[in-house]
Amino acid sequence: MTLAEIKARIWERLEENASTPARYTSALANEYLLDGERYYAAVVKHVRGNQTVTQTANTLMFDLDANCIQVQSVKWIDGSVLIPLEPTTPRDLDETWALSSRWMDATATRASHYFIFGLNKVALFPMIGSGTETYQVRYTSDVPDDVSVGLTESTPAEDHELLVNYTVARFLLSEGKVEEGLSEFKAFKEGVEAAKRRNVSVDRLWSMSSQNAMGF
Repeated sequence: MTLAEIKARIWERLEENASTPARYTSALANEYLLDGERYYAAVVKHVRGNQTVTQTANTLMFDLDANCIQVQSVKWIDGSVLIPLEPTTPRDLDETWALSSRWMDATATRASHYFIFGLNKVALFPMIGSGTETYQVRYTSDVPDDVSVGLTESTPAEDHELLVNYTVARFLLSEGKVEEGLSEFKAFKEGVEAAKRRNVSVDRLWSMSSQNAMGF
């Protein structure tokens, strides 16, 4: 469905005039739809992003893209070949959490491990003493701020009705119609969980692993 079609479904469910809704605003519907898209993307984890990180000498932390929700993999780019790095933690690397010489390998030509620091940093270990190396970071992505773009990039067409459920739930709850609102929200959550299960099916996992192996 298009954004206009989804809104028409929302107004129909709320028994509103589609052209001039009296009790609800189109802007608020957009806000609720975007919230629903973000919840869907965060749970189903099907929206992917890629980022290139350049490791420089004597540097441990590097910025992640602002729309990164969860890092899936980090790979060293060796020409046309992608070599996976091993995920780790600061505690595993150094119990004292000290940026001492142990964090740098003067003989290393690239990182072999990575860990996530905070919400927006990736650490590449060991630090290199000179030169630069390039890595591909693959991550689960947040949805765009534009609700109409998010519909095409974050929520499959077969699940657009779930966004209707979510938006109707928010409007009903805002009016104090708790029972009806919770019923709509339950339908939304159950649908999202079903989408999550579909996303981790054997066929889907095989397809995703094949893409990862080919560097997509």
